[in-house]
Amino acid sequence: MSDELLLEQALLASYVQYMEQSGSSTEYVQPREAKLEVTPPASIDTLKKLPILELRAEDLKDPVNRECCVCLDNHEIGEKAVRLPYCGHVFHQECIHDWLQRKCTCAVCRFEYPTDDVEFEQQREERMKCSSPRFSRHQLVRMPFPQLLELIPDERDDADIQEMSQVELVEHLIEIGAVDLINIPEPTMQYSMTELRKMSVFQLRKLMNKEAGVYFEKEVTKKEEMISVFIQSGRLHILEDGTSKALQSQEDPG
Repeated sequence: MSDELLLEQALLASYVQYMEQSGSSTEYVQPREAKLEVTPPASIDTLKKLPILELRAEDLKDPVNRECCVCLDNHEIGEKAVRLPYCGHVFHQECIHDWLQRKCTCAVCRFEYPTDDVEFEQQREERMKCSSPRFSRHQLVRMPFPQLLELIPDERDDADIQEMSQVELVEHLIEIGAVDLINIPEPTMQYSMTELRKMSVFQLRKLMNKEAGVYFEKEVTKKEEMISVFIQSGRLHILEDGTSKALQSQEDPG
């Protein structure tokens, strides 16, 4: 048995144990012996735009993120690491780069990231259509009520649903499995796209590095690429154009 397969089996066993302890379902987890997954590497663009974070205490609250599940070394507050954007799992930069250069899946949850393989992308996109959309809890809480209703089209006209509060509807969506919840801390920074685009590259880099603790690969040189990394980092909430940050701060204290 190859070292790679042994490592993946160890990771799978660790993940199943974590899911069982947290009370989550493990039904979708398939043993590697039953079906060997063959996936192409993640796309060059995906690797280029992976957000690099200076880790904070809140980034390590989720037990599964307290260690890099590739090398199994613990993460430390203040060190730089990559947080994958669509699942929220945290890895050492070198570890996850090496992993994604061999396969396009998260080393913890097997979420599939974009590839440069045309045939595989067609299949991946079809699988995505059958999957629940992914959001963090704070993204759902900030989402307009009509948009939340769109996530449960079969029940949107139900009188009980219409009478729910925003928080109640969010909890209902999670309870019925209409969304997959991404466990990432709530962002503390809020800007509109217009505000970000008005900044110079120097100003944007300073905001990301010094204030948000977000970094990017040296290949990222364009402002739009930097903004994309910033958004995917999970440390930025995008305001609608015309929304006052001061007003938003009053509405969401702390």
